[in-house]
Amino acid sequence: MELRLKHLAPYLPYKLKMISLNYYEGDDIPWEEWMLSSLSIVEDNEKLNEWWNEDGDNFYFDSSFKPLLKPFKDLKKSVLEDFNFIKSPIGGTPLMFYSYEFVEYCFKNHYDVFGLIQQGLAIDINTLK
Repeated sequence: MELRLKHLAPYLPYKLKMISLNYYEGDDIPWEEWMLSSLSIVEDNEKLNEWWNEDGDNFYFDSSFKPLLKPFKDLKKSVLEDFNFIKSPIGGTPLMFYSYEFVEYCFKNHYDVFGLIQQGLAIDINTLK
């Protein structure tokens, strides 16, 4: 599987960070991150072609660029109570069972709504040091 427009477009209004591990090969900089500001796709499908950062620099999509997200397990109990959850959300539960407000909260706060971390398509923010 690969990143598609549907995976990143909902995060666009919320300053999602894209990260590239070992962007500067040979340097002591372990990663570089940029804020995602826009996307382009290949013709009529959802395959991502290019993305732009906040400075207007463009990058072609490849496996080295991944979104930086938080896993659902990081949701605080108080947040879940605000949305009337008895249990925390579980990966794989269809989004139609969640309120729009909860899903919007997850996008705004960069939670991994689509399970991209487990698929190796995103980086868990907790793994960076």
